[in-house]
Amino acid sequence: MMKLKPVLGIALATAIITAAIPSFSQSASEDRVSFFCKAMFDSAAGSEIPATIAWVPQRNQNVPIIYWKSAHFEEAGWDGQRRCEEVTPKFQTFLDNNRLNYLTHGKVGAYPVICAVGTQNGETCNAENQLFQLKREADGDDALKSLMDILERRGGDAPPLYQSSGSQIYVPMNEFLLNAPAVED
Repeated sequence: MMKLKPVLGIALATAIITAAIPSFSQSASEDRVSFFCKAMFDSAAGSEIPATIAWVPQRNQNVPIIYWKSAHFEEAGWDGQRRCEEVTPKFQTFLDNNRLNYLTHGKVGAYPVICAVGTQNGETCNAENQLFQLKREADGDDALKSLMDILERRGGDAPPLYQSSGSQIYVPMNEFLLNAPAVED
């Protein structure tokens, strides 16, 4: 198993469905993107932690999306494993319903959240498109920018992948899935 440096904050991804890229919707076959939980080695902790992973058949590789390392929600009964098991199927459901084109951030109630949206035309987060909650003091922009930091490790002259509408950041999921560093099984 390849050792990876855990992503600070969160590592997320979203998928744009285009004619040039095979469909990202889920089916029982292995020719479509699918999300699952898997224990990944965290070199900083020297142990394995749960992670949300995407199988990307176009690359024939697994792409880590989120390392569930934060203990912030454990007092409320949400350890990393439970968060992985609850959030990962949401990625799949949104993908299956063509609603995982972009990741963005917002607030649901008093809490910052990361959510899945179909367009970058002013769609905002709500209880229906929320993927997961961040710490109350967390900045959603920073969370999404940490995702972009992963992609910048691609090297070369690759353009930045996040897009914005006003002050809102939208991360295109297909760019992440097709370009983010992968892990070996």
